[in-house]
Amino acid sequence: MQLFMKKLKTVKSKPSASDYIIPGSFNLTGQRDVFLYRNVKKICEEKGIEPIILLHERFWEDKDRNIVTEMNKTYKDAFVKCCEDNDVKVIDATPDMISAYKENFECSYGFSNTKPGDGHLNKTGHRIIAETIYRK
Repeated sequence: MQLFMKKLKTVKSKPSASDYIIPGSFNLTGQRDVFLYRNVKKICEEKGIEPIILLHERFWEDKDRNIVTEMNKTYKDAFVKCCEDNDVKVIDATPDMISAYKENFECSYGFSNTKPGDGHLNKTGHRIIAETIYRK
């Protein structure tokens, strides 16, 4: 397996999921993003379904035990506004995930073979998302 991983040219292993983000790829560029949201809305309307975008950010505690989220607030606010301006509903499960962590020390990401709080959603994360969507 290690030999296989060393030969990969398209994907190189990185320490955390956020390291795969290309700098600048989350910058809103007006026309491109509005075009995307309008098309999502149009396709959903043609199929008779409501477009919904689900947000769920990874988070961690800083050295002072404050919760820090991975998404830049300016970008997040602009993203949500762009969705709302194009009638695309946004559901943010992040506050519920943070509450589960603070109240019960439940991590929404990671498994027994990974770093807690990093990687893919786990059973707890999926449950919290389902509950968040159900309440909305």
